[in-house]
Amino acid sequence: MSLSVTIDKAAELNLRKADIEKQLKGIKETIKENGEGSYEGTKYIATVSSSVKSRKLNQNKALEVVNKLGAKWLLKSIVDEEKLEDAIASGEIDGKEFKDCIDISYVTKITFKEKKV
Repeated sequence: MSLSVTIDKAAELNLRKADIEKQLKGIKETIKENGEGSYEGTKYIATVSSSVKSRKLNQNKALEVVNKLGAKWLLKSIVDEEKLEDAIASGEIDGKEFKDCIDISYVTKITFKEKKV
């Protein structure tokens, strides 16, 4: 299969996929509105359940508890990025000193648009 045919096929599938995902998301939301449990269709059973997606420590609340307990040994120092940016912008600090401190990650993506004939 030539690259141009492959590109056209991928673009068409991508359009269909986006439409299907949008429809499916709406349908799932409708099913979820009934709450947790099992629901029967004519051919399938849908089970709605909840689980913890993620847990993250609320830093502000934890800091209050640490301060209340006097457990300063639980704290660590971090660089305030906003203050660093302000200091660099004002010339107070030379930004070149931090050039090796930036981690950069890249994401490669493919987008499609219809050709204008």
